[in-house]
Amino acid sequence: MQIHSIRRYQPKDFPALVPMMAELQELERAQSGDRTRGEVMAEAHLHYLLQLSSSTGGATWVAENNKGVVQGFLVLAIESTDPGDEYLLERYRKVGNITDLFVLPAVRSQGVGRLLVNTAEDYCRGLGLARVVVSTLQSNQSAIAFYRQSAYQPHTLLLSKEL
Repeated sequence: MQIHSIRRYQPKDFPALVPMMAELQELERAQSGDRTRGEVMAEAHLHYLLQLSSSTGGATWVAENNKGVVQGFLVLAIESTDPGDEYLLERYRKVGNITDLFVLPAVRSQGVGRLLVNTAEDYCRGLGLARVVVSTLQSNQSAIAFYRQSAYQPHTLLLSKEL
């Protein structure tokens, strides 16, 4: 097992993350026909996520091995309910949202994803947030199992209907 470390994203990491974003998209595309091809959307979508993360007070982290090779990433945005929308208790009106998490297949099940998620959770605790949320496709059973092992539980259910 290689030693992995987590650090904040740096612009020099972008070229390594683009093919990972494309691969993540292809994994989802295999499960849901509404996804754009990975190689078509990866670069622009990654730019979008990095800007979203930064502009909301979130953060992006990369996992790298002991040789400095990037092997995964996590993007966290901070989301808030609309001003005046008081259906939630005050402490739950701002949450951390893990928008994307990807670990290279060769290093999955080695704790890399867990390190990334723990880093995001610690960051959210430091901001005084009471909740972290993440969404995944219902058919993505490996992601659901991973998050459930990290004590994430179903909270809301989004239903959809094709028209």
